[in-house]
Amino acid sequence: GTMYLGNIIGQALMTLIGVLKGGKSENLLENVVMDTNIWGILLIVVLIGPILEEYLCRKVLLDRINQYGQGISVLVSGLIFGLIHGNFYQFFYAFGLGAIFAYIYVKTGKWKYPVVFHILINFMGSVVPLFFIRRLETVLSDDMSKSLGEVVLSLLLLLPYAVMIIGLIITGIVLLFCFRKEIVFSKGSICIEKGKQFQMIFVNVGMILLFVTCGILFGISTIMS
Repeated sequence: GTMYLGNIIGQALMTLIGVLKGGKSENLLENVVMDTNIWGILLIVVLIGPILEEYLCRKVLLDRINQYGQGISVLVSGLIFGLIHGNFYQFFYAFGLGAIFAYIYVKTGKWKYPVVFHILINFMGSVVPLFFIRRLETVLSDDMSKSLGEVVLSLLLLLPYAVMIIGLIITGIVLLFCFRKEIVFSKGSICIEKGKQFQMIFVNVGMILLFVTCGILFGISTIMS
């Protein structure tokens, strides 16, 4: 649910930017994925990407900053996870997912949970829809009089997937609302004085360099889109 709400925000923002630019914005990453071999997507997007990202943005990062409190840790982890994607299409949903993954890690202390969830999400969001799209493209490129049955079959296979995704989105949002009071953040062993949290977290060399670098990436991706 968080992912799809964030995706809607990203798509809406890029659509607005496209209008202001006098054209239509394209999701370059989506185009790259569409043109990539499905086995390459499985290796890079579904396995290597989630493992590396979760190791850096959750385990390495959270093991060092969790001492300042779980709330701050979840916020920073989610923000960095969103920023390193380098574009507005992915930033909002990556920020939401990153915060959820961070919350899971700081509460369980088990790195494998966010890794598994990340792998599942990338698989369901890239490999599965790509399979259906390429199947339909192959069928539609053939003689329609001979492939009508294939088109119907492909659509019948796609329908349960679409219904399942919509059901998961609604279920996720409902559960998040129902259990919102159980989402609590423990204080850290190091207490940051009130009024100095922002300065300590964001006004330092590392974070400033991160913002500048990611700002350049966002600018380039927006222009190229």
